[in-house]
Amino acid sequence: MLRKALRREMPAGQFATRSHLVGRGFSVSSIRNLLRSGDMVTLARGVYSQDEPLTVTGILRSLQQMGSDLAAGGETAMRLHGAIAGKPAEVFSTVCLSGRDRIPGWLFRWNHDVKFVRLGTARLFAFGRSAAGTPPDVRLHFVKELEFLGVTFRASSIERALFEMLSTVPDGLSFDAARDLMFQVRGVASQKGLRQLMDLSVNVKVNRLLFWFGVPMGYRCLEGLDAARYVGRGKRQLVAKGRYVRDVQLTVPRDFQWPPAPLPTDGAVPTASTNRDIAQNQRSGGTDVRRIDTASREVQPAAGNPHEGSGASRGSARHRLVPDDLRPPVD
Repeated sequence: MLRKALRREMPAGQFATRSHLVGRGFSVSSIRNLLRSGDMVTLARGVYSQDEPLTVTGILRSLQQMGSDLAAGGETAMRLHGAIAGKPAEVFSTVCLSGRDRIPGWLFRWNHDVKFVRLGTARLFAFGRSAAGTPPDVRLHFVKELEFLGVTFRASSIERALFEMLSTVPDGLSFDAARDLMFQVRGVASQKGLRQLMDLSVNVKVNRLLFWFGVPMGYRCLEGLDAARYVGRGKRQLVAKGRYVRDVQLTVPRDFQWPPAPLPTDGAVPTASTNRDIAQNQRSGGTDVRRIDTASREVQPAAGNPHEGSGASRGSARHRLVPDDLRPPVD
């Protein structure tokens, strides 16, 4: 009877703490008897599992059953959703967990073939900051239930995982990888969901990267936004001795080539249709730099050299062409 209760409460591959088991009706003496019989083994002080190897999915399930808000996030969530390519063995070689709670210290010593990385939300989203009485549905905003290898657990949505991955640039994610990621998820990420997360984002670096990469790629969630509200003020040096991108106020690697779309002076973001108009102009042999009339939303050829004279002064809005492999498809 006791063994059946143990298997029901702590299936193979999962773990539980002493306090959790006691709270679920196990007495201290019954826990001691299970340990003596070998039906349960000690993983760390006050942490137990069945006499079978733990699994990553079991760890995720156990953490969440015991009240942790940690969810599979970042690259791990992206791979679980199938949003980015990767071999099945790579899914859990590095496990990214996002949330406010901390990863138990013993997990870092559990398996040297598995690396756990915590992606905190306090500096990413407004709902990630501690606040008394924060509703659970806000705290777990944009988290999805997934089933993987027969185990159900929570993971960040594709949209939230994108924000989490961009927050690691450049130490955890290179600029090239960030650009490729934005391109890969453009067709699968919910533009509505991205727009909602933009309104919750408190991370200036992530917001600026989204505008810098997303506008030329035709991310519809950025259309019509007042950029000044999201990108903030002040320079951000992401790398030393790089080049400064004035439009998004970021210092990026000098050898990283990307055609940023400068933001119009009124703060409104060009639409995907505007990007397609510019691309069409290139195919027809027109000038490769255009001036955006932000009042009428019309695109007109810039007069003369775009870098000299009054035709394209430093304060005017300019829009560089999107390369063929990044050009938004025509709907």
